[in-house]
Amino acid sequence: MAANERDKGRALNKLPRDYTIVDIETSGFSPEKDHIIEVGCIKYRDGQEINRYSSLIRPPCKISAQIERLTGITNEMLASAPTFKMLSRALWEYLSGETLVGHNVTFDIGFLHKNFERELDRRLQNDYVDTLTLCRKAMPELESHSLSNISRVLQIKITPHRALSDCLILTKVIEKISVARREPMKVVRGQKVDVTKINPILRELILKVGWRSSGGIELDAAAFMLDGAGRAPNDSAMIFYNQPRHPSGAVEHVNVENGAQFKIVLSRIPTTLARIDVTLTIYDAEQRRQTFQQFEGGYVSVLDGKSGVELLRYDLVDDYSCETAIILCEIYRHGSEWKFNAIGSGFAGGLGALVKNFGLQVQERKASITAMVSETVKTEIKVLAARRNCTISEIVNEALNEYLQSRLQEVDLNRVE
Repeated sequence: MAANERDKGRALNKLPRDYTIVDIETSGFSPEKDHIIEVGCIKYRDGQEINRYSSLIRPPCKISAQIERLTGITNEMLASAPTFKMLSRALWEYLSGETLVGHNVTFDIGFLHKNFERELDRRLQNDYVDTLTLCRKAMPELESHSLSNISRVLQIKITPHRALSDCLILTKVIEKISVARREPMKVVRGQKVDVTKINPILRELILKVGWRSSGGIELDAAAFMLDGAGRAPNDSAMIFYNQPRHPSGAVEHVNVENGAQFKIVLSRIPTTLARIDVTLTIYDAEQRRQTFQQFEGGYVSVLDGKSGVELLRYDLVDDYSCETAIILCEIYRHGSEWKFNAIGSGFAGGLGALVKNFGLQVQERKASITAMVSETVKTEIKVLAARRNCTISEIVNEALNEYLQSRLQEVDLNRVE
């Protein structure tokens, strides 16, 4: 039975979370007359490579000089290689049940189907994704969508025309086309989006908080890592400028002009935590009599952590008046996926109210000391902490210890006199 007459697997139009990239080199173009001379595979689980399979395959006849020049595979190299019959069972087990991904992959499937049918009396009926189709949709401006041309356009520095190297090229192509060439999704308050479901290879994301104008108020963004009940397990679950990194390495805070951003590595988020809520507060709002009424052009963006491509954007269009704190959004776990929820909920009470809301204790003593320190001194302390790569609390404690030591020395001198 010819390959095009058999019952084939489904042609899928997007990449699943689990798949195997496959590529073969052949002695010609006909599955009926020509032979596979090399096979390469890279297996992925949850968008991550887990292993590779690669082997030269000795055909029953010599290959032509043209094929030697094209592939770099010589008859001498093939002389000691196994035949397809020798590795057919192992290869069948490797590919069994896999979604096959390849460039013009029906060509590869046709050859594999014919060889498995001949050697094992089995039919290859795997579902498949053709990256040629994906590339035509993602880059319609190209005249040629051959793998070598796409590799050149995307500046992928891997030599083509060997099975495993072509698989590696496809890995790079998939990374570049999966999130690019589209406008970010616009979301509104209350909307929830399947972030990883629509971007299955997404492993890292950047959640950026920004604004056009702060209206002269001093803003602080923070991320709270929470359990399923919405409670922070300890003080380290609050990530902000003074505590910029969670111990797990899952969330990291970075200040940027007119905003802040949080780098989130999804695989590092502890299994005991289910949500990351991102907030915005006004510093010393009550003392300065400020609210978010002066705040303009606020937004939250979710970006692919590797490519920097903006995936979705939530613009804060609500009219906040008496509020001094806002829960902007959250990234939360839903089964094996991660979702984005545009919350935009404002309330009074500032950072203290937020901290209590998430189950943490407000340290009133430190807050009162901080309120007594002038703006100039606070700025200097922040700079010093950044230079020493330590927290502001450590700088304050060091200063207090030095002060106490000096006072003790004064007492000792007075006793001597």
